[in-house]
Amino acid sequence: MKARFFYAFFSILLICMSFSSLALDTKIEISIDSENNVWSVGEIKDFKLTIYPINDIVDEDIKAHLLSRDFADIIKISKVNKQYFLAANPEYYIIEASGVLIATPKDSFPKIWDYRGMALGVTFSDISFQDTTIKQQDFFVFNKKLNENKSILDYSIYLLIVLMVLGLAIYGYLQFSKKRREHQNWQKRVLTFKSADTREKHELIYSEKDSFFELFENREAFKNYLNKVNEVQYKRAWTPEDDVAIVALHEKAKENIVVK
Repeated sequence: MKARFFYAFFSILLICMSFSSLALDTKIEISIDSENNVWSVGEIKDFKLTIYPINDIVDEDIKAHLLSRDFADIIKISKVNKQYFLAANPEYYIIEASGVLIATPKDSFPKIWDYRGMALGVTFSDISFQDTTIKQQDFFVFNKKLNENKSILDYSIYLLIVLMVLGLAIYGYLQFSKKRREHQNWQKRVLTFKSADTREKHELIYSEKDSFFELFENREAFKNYLNKVNEVQYKRAWTPEDDVAIVALHEKAKENIVVK
């Protein structure tokens, strides 16, 4: 039983040591594709990272890893432009990126870059790093994919526009509601007038005559109708002649109702 335990333990240990050895053999090299190989602190440049030897890597994973922190404590990567395995040698993985130099390499460079538990030795070729008086807090790196920061004035203008649009929308809705209520009230009065076919209804129209005047294009016809209603409304009972006269004047007034 003990022999099996020690065998399993040493097997795991050998695997870990083998993995660590492979990881240390994998390197990541920084290079610049330009005639000017001088890179000063605070300067933004396009550069390449070459990882080798490596056979399996996830593009989005390493991209997120590079953008989430300063690379090797010297470069702030702002954008990853391309990622691919070299066609001539598929063990070489190339990353084309843009970034700003935030510090020059220390005396301890090359150093180890940790990626998912792999220790990659960082090297650079033919790059002359130069320090400047610019301090890291004196500059900012903006991702080109992000919108530019808006000033307080910009946001105030946007807020004012939104409030104006909202105000116009509310005003338009209130005006629409008002016109709809007016139209509904108009139609109600027209229906009330047209449906008058009893003494009580004719006398009701007379009692509310002021609200009916605007319904008529020719108000004289309506006035004649009102005068006749006023003439007979105090009688105990209307005669057949009264009914005929009221109906005739009512019909004449209906012909002059404004259509909306």
